[in-house]
Order: sequence, then structure tokens, then C-alpha cells
Amino acid sequence: MLKKIAQNIGIIILLMMSLSASNYASNSNTKKIILEAKNISKEAYLKFDKVLFLKSNGLLERILSSEPSNAEARYYSAYNQYRLLVIEMKEKGNHLSGLYYKSAIENAKKVSRIKGYKSDGDVLLAAIYMMKLSADKSEAPVISAKIYSLLKEAQLSDSANPRIYLIRGIMLFNTPPMFGGNTDSAIKNFNMAISLFNKKAQEKIDWGYVETLAWKGQALTQKNEYRLAKRTYDRALEVEPEFGWVKYNLLPQLEKMTIKTAQKTDTKTGSIKVIIIGLNNNKGEMMIGLNNSMENFEQGQKPFMRTTEKIKNRQVIYTFNNVPFGEYAIKCYHDENGNKQLDKNFFGMPTEQYGFSNNARGSFGPPTYKDAKFTLNKKNLIIKIRVD
Repeated sequence: MLKKIAQNIGIIILLMMSLSASNYASNSNTKKIILEAKNISKEAYLKFDKVLFLKSNGLLERILSSEPSNAEARYYSAYNQYRLLVIEMKEKGNHLSGLYYKSAIENAKKVSRIKGYKSDGDVLLAAIYMMKLSADKSEAPVISAKIYSLLKEAQLSDSANPRIYLIRGIMLFNTPPMFGGNTDSAIKNFNMAISLFNKKAQEKIDWGYVETLAWKGQALTQKNEYRLAKRTYDRALEVEPEFGWVKYNLLPQLEKMTIKTAQKTDTKTGSIKVIIIGLNNNKGEMMIGLNNSMENFEQGQKPFMRTTEKIKNRQVIYTFNNVPFGEYAIKCYHDENGNKQLDKNFFGMPTEQYGFSNNARGSFGPPTYKDAKFTLNKKNLIIKIRVD
């Protein structure tokens, strides 16, 4: 009798081990399929490829048919439907049909109710409503309010979610100024998104970085900041060399606009190579502003050109290109702690290193534009600055 009981217990243990191994294999297979679907979806976005999005979504729907509560599969299915919606509108001249819209909305709402996914679910829902707004302006006040409300909810759930600021930036960029749109505010949101993307480790939801760079480049182009726009597009292509939207569309457009602008002005231009030495360390970044008036040099107005550069071997070398001949003055400071400002002590004295062209020094404060100005009247000019 005892022998039979022992045999039965052994059989039960073997069955449990078999089921456990089966579940492990099933979970492992699910993860592989989701990863494959995500990789296909990423490729689809870079290529703007409808067929690849459909392929990715097919894999995810296969998982959801047997595991309807799989949060990651549900999220990326809604994401694919959002991207298919974008492609559909492009194909149909900004016309929105119900083919993907309803299912995308339904899936995104389901995602928002899943623990740990509320912020990204709300952001995705806002992005989908943004497509509806693009297709039908008649409901703009209602839909816009809904979008901003969703983004606010998403921010309350997770203020470090970079996609919140991406979608808000797109809204601000595409909304006419009379209705609250603002390119500068859009750029601030894109910058916030980029900063958060750079800080975040690899996560389950990882889309949006190169898209943010693409939108920031467009906003900078609209402000005629072509040089910064190009640097932004170049950064996107460093990350994803085959990002079709930037590589074959936005960057060629920018290059044409740059050439046209240069032809219109027909102004002699040169380059100013700035060499900054005397830095104490390689921490942080160097903020460099090229100014062309007393107002932007002394009164804090926006510089004519500006850049933020990494420090190597305790020095910085940067060249301002396509600078019209004329008078300029440079000021720079070492943003060692990355807070985007020159830190000062209780008495108003700088606690971070700074410098000016001509190595100008002021008597009881910063030097004047007159002290620091120089003339660009040749193709190549070198300015050396030693920081204090």
C-alpha cells in the first residue's frame, strides 16, 4: 500500500514538473514572439512600411488570442494600430476612416487600465486622438482639450515618461499660434523628452527618441535655425542611419532651404574656429554663444549662433560655419553640473569657469561688447579664449 502511494506521489511530482517546464517554455516563447514583433515594428517605423506593421500586429494578435491579459502585447498592438492609422491618413490625403481608429482607441483604453501602463496608455490614446484632430478640425476645441487632459493624467502617473513631452511638443508645433500653438514651447518639450530618453535605461516601451529628434529638427527649421536643425537630424541618423523620414525627406528639404537662403542673401561668409583652453576638468559641457550686437552680448538676448559642446582633454574646439562678415563677440562658460546656467555664489561671483573673445575682462562685472568684439572679414578666423 505504501509503495503504491509513493508511486502515485512520484507521478504527481513528475506531472507538476512537466507542467512547470511547459509553462516556462510557453512564457519563453511568448517573450520571443513579442521581442520579434517589437523589432519588426521598429523597422516598420524607420521604413514607414505598412506591411511590416501588419506583420508585427499579426504576431501580437496571435499572443492576445491565447493571453488577452498580456500587457506588453496589448500595448504594442495598440501602438501598431496607431502607426497604421498614420500611414492610412498619409495614403488617403489626411482622411480618417474607421479601419484602424476604433480598434486603436479601444486597445489604448485597455492599456491605460493596466497597472504600470497608465502613463503610456494615456499618451498613446492622446496620440491617436491627435490623428483624429488632424483629419477633422471641426471638433478641434473638444479634441484638443481631451488630448491635453490625457497628457496631464499621464504626467501625474509618471512625470519621467519622455513620450508625454514628445506628443505635447507635436501638438504645440502643429497648433496655430492664435489657438495656443508655440514653436518655442514645442522645442522646450522636445528637449525635455530628449533629456529623459537619454537618462532612461532600456525599458519595455522604448519608442520615440529618433521621432523626437525629427520633430525638433522641423521646429528649428521653422525658426530658420538651419544649422541646429541639421545637427539634430544628423544626431537622429547617428542613432538610426536608415531612418527614412529624416534621411530621404526632412534632411534633403533642409539642405534645399539652406541653399535658397544663402542665394537670396548673397552675403560673404566665413568660419570662426573657437579654441577654448584652461578648463579644470572634462565634466559637463561648454556653452558657447556667438553674439552680433550689444543687446545679445550684454542684455541676455538670444545669441546670433550658439552651441553646446563636450569637453575633451580640458579644451573645446568648435567652428561656427556660414557666418556673415561683420562684427561679433563670443562669451562662453563651463556648465560643469549640467543645469544650463552659469552658477554664482551669494555675492554674485561666478563659481564656474567662463571666458570672452579677446580674453576681455570687466572692471566690476562682465566686459562690454566693445571690449570683446572682433571683425570677421576673411574666410577663416581663429579665436582663442582662456577661461577663468
